[in-house]
Amino acid sequence: MKPDPAEPHVLTREQESLVREAERRLTHDEREKLHRRQSKIHSQAKSPASLAAGPSKGKATDPREWGAAGIDEKDLDLDAQRAAFEAWNTAK
Repeated sequence: MKPDPAEPHVLTREQESLVREAERRLTHDEREKLHRRQSKIHSQAKSPASLAAGPSKGKATDPREWGAAGIDEKDLDLDAQRAAFEAWNTAK
């Protein structure tokens, strides 16, 4: 079953513990950098333009969506993709 991007991500207790430990080890500069990044992401997500906008015309994927992309493991196999691409090029 593919994850639903609209659902919040739930971490296990072990994952939560590891995240808290990683946060504890951040330097002051790293914390500031993360805070600025999160503020920018949240302000963009809440802006009226982003809420009313239709499909993106950009060519890049939204990095905030990668975690919930729901891509099958077999589709992530680079060797299989390379072989399929070569076969397609040969058939052209």
